[in-house]
Amino acid sequence: MRGKLTCAMVVAFVFGLGAFGFVNEVSAQEGPRIERLEKRLDEQDAKMDRILGILESQHSGQATAPEESKPAAAPAKPATVSKDEYTPGWILRIYSAPEGFEVSSGLPPTELGSLEANKAEYDMDASPLLGVAVNGCTVWRGEGFLLAPQQGNYTFVLNIDNASTVYGSIRVDGKEIYLGKDAGTVSFIGGAELNPGLHTVEFRLAGGLSTDFRSSDTSKYGTFTVSIKGPDDSSPKPASEVLLRKIKK
Repeated sequence: MRGKLTCAMVVAFVFGLGAFGFVNEVSAQEGPRIERLEKRLDEQDAKMDRILGILESQHSGQATAPEESKPAAAPAKPATVSKDEYTPGWILRIYSAPEGFEVSSGLPPTELGSLEANKAEYDMDASPLLGVAVNGCTVWRGEGFLLAPQQGNYTFVLNIDNASTVYGSIRVDGKEIYLGKDAGTVSFIGGAELNPGLHTVEFRLAGGLSTDFRSSDTSKYGTFTVSIKGPDDSSPKPASEVLLRKIKK
């Protein structure tokens, strides 16, 4: 068979040449289009790289979701107390104590009596108030509640007119803000930074003997007043207008 060309071989050869030519023709037509597509994709990639580069130069840090807008905080409500529990005024208690009693120490052992303090000024003679004789060291103790309407500095004042030495103490929320002694027409003053709300107020006055409580002219008993000045007050107000006391039930 070698060296002889059969009909079948001729047909197969001719068919193969035709198929090869068809493939080449298709490749020749599609090649430029594919090249154009690849070039366009390369241009799109380059453009995207430029955009990403610009964005990165304008942004640093980690991306975060935008914060949700929060509603404005409601204005603080004014501090209030129940009228069924508190009423204007304060309580004044009078004690008898041993001579030399320290006003900053614990309460005296003997309470002579108490009264609802609604006056702006008090004489330092306890006998008419209580109807009993006072001997030894007399201690006056006032207590009440202050309803602070706002945050700020509050000033507490004890004004005294007394010839002999008087010891004084002022406490707010159990903390002593003044401790001292003096004689004559003097003022004991203490200040405290308070938040809005209800605060306890206490003051103490003590003399060596009950007979020490004489005014500067010694012809009568001395006097004392209690007043409080708030952050917006131009001058102190009498405690009887500012302090509250609990209603007895």
